Amino acid sequence: RYMDTYLSMYRDATGGLLGRRGLRAMMFDSWEASHANWTGAILEQFKRLRGYDPLPWLPALAGYVVESPEKSDAFLWDWRRTLQQLLKINHYDFLTEMLHGAGMIRYGEAHEATFAVMGDGMEMKQSADVPMGAMWQANRPGEIEAVYFNDLQESASVAHIYGQNLAAAEALTGGPPYGCAPWDLKPTADAILLAGVNRFVIHTSTHQPVDKGPGITLGVGQYFTRHETWAEQAKAWIDYLSRASFLLQQGQAAHELAVFYGEAGPMVATYRDSYPPVPEGYRYDYVNADVILNRLSVNNGLLTTPSGMRYHALFLGRGAERVSLPVLRKLRELARNGAIVIGLRPQGSPSLADNPGEVNAILNELWPGGAVARVGRGRVFADDSPAEALKAIGLKPDFTY
Repeated sequence: RYMDTYLSMYRDATGGLLGRRGLRAMMFDSWEASHANWTGAILEQFKRLRGYDPLPWLPALAGYVVESPEKSDAFLWDWRRTLQQLLKINHYDFLTEMLHGAGMIRYGEAHEATFAVMGDGMEMKQSADVPMGAMWQANRPGEIEAVYFNDLQESASVAHIYGQNLAAAEALTGGPPYGCAPWDLKPTADAILLAGVNRFVIHTSTHQPVDKGPGITLGVGQYFTRHETWAEQAKAWIDYLSRASFLLQQGQAAHELAVFYGEAGPMVATYRDSYPPVPEGYRYDYVNADVILNRLSVNNGLLTTPSGMRYHALFLGRGAERVSLPVLRKLRELARNGAIVIGLRPQGSPSLADNPGEVNAILNELWPGGAVARVGRGRVFADDSPAEALKAIGLKPDFTY
């Protein structure tokens, strides 16, 4: 109802010009609606997605222990995972479908940095025509916060793996009011490009109906308007952003590693103030459970995607301390077919729905003990960093920065 009403306002204002010959896109900002954990249909949806009845376990939602702390935690993991999947299907995928019906496309952020989130960021961006993150301008030019860089890398990973080609950034938000010239903004813009972004969405250009400065502002963001003190000299700056973006929209990204951040929570929570321990000179994409289950296959020893990405190895990083049975089955299949898997042995499955016996059997096959295990045509390196494994397979860094 909200979307019908909102789009009808623009349809009326433009005389029906929605789509390629009119208003082309709608941008969905970061999720800032905190948490919700109930809908009228959630019990049936839970049964469909998890395969068991949640009713006996509902006291765990109120903090009570049902049967045991371990089983209660496993149920709560299942509940949170169900919320993630329903948010993806019933909110983000549905929004994209509605916009496509109007001839429009969706730009989509997810969690950004500090906001409470329900969803998995890659899933929230997966159906966006232009997956999008954010990078704020720090008060001291040149400072980069890891959480924003990771958010942008996640957006670029979605574009690489699901084939959108474009990855956008809410760019240069924050900073002192009217206190940033291109000289100050360029280090942040360059970091945005290094993260894999190839389209800038500058936050914010507020309509200026007044003639006197400093004019009207949104109250947050770079005040990118005709009242900016360097507005008349802005052409060279915009040409730089445009040219760099255009060049990075060509060709295919070339990354050596896929980094799995587990299924416990969003990537920006797992790597909030840090990065995966990937040695300098190697590039990587983030991957979630959906990518492993539905996008990765093995070709000539490389992990490949339908979009054309090729990875030399899959690294199980922070967040993969527990891995669900479907993902473990796929990891075994990939390894048997020749993939290189790097990471410490998971402790088990996080889900109450998974068979512990089968989980342990797969773990014993993939991590039987020792530093390296041969599994079919592939290898599994039991290490919390990919550095030694990359040396062992003879993969040298392509560049340094």
